Amino acid sequence: MPAPRDAGSYDIATVATSGGPLLVPYEIRRSARSRRIRLGIGAHNQALLSVPARGSVREALHFLHTQGDWLERRLREAPAPVTLDAHLARHARLSGLGREFALTLNFTIGRPFYVVSQTSGEAEFRYPSGDSRERALKTLLRKFATEVFAPRT
Repeated sequence: MPAPRDAGSYDIATVATSGGPLLVPYEIRRSARSRRIRLGIGAHNQALLSVPARGSVREALHFLHTQGDWLERRLREAPAPVTLDAHLARHARLSGLGREFALTLNFTIGRPFYVVSQTSGEAEFRYPSGDSRERALKTLLRKFATEVFAPRT
């Protein structure tokens, strides 16, 4: 299975809507189980085209261009994507080892790291503030999950 794409790395299509042209990021995924072209909205508010394994990409793009009004409605209704650090800042709790940890997010100049205190029930994540902060935070969360869930399973 291919790795998920980062937000912002999608192809862009211009689709016609009743309100005028709309730029839409899109992603095409092949599916062996799919019998017809399907259109949905992905996690990063991109148009997600599911195409049969032997289906035509040209037909899928034509279908995308004909669905401008539907896409405009769905994108208007969809919640705005939230970065991982913004989500964790709002919901500053992590569960693991049979308890809940109060989460603190801070920046560091060096390598990302985290500290977990069993006695106080606190976890502090330190990560860089540059462009790679989302990737560093995901890596820290994976390390935390591996450390926390391995003894329980």
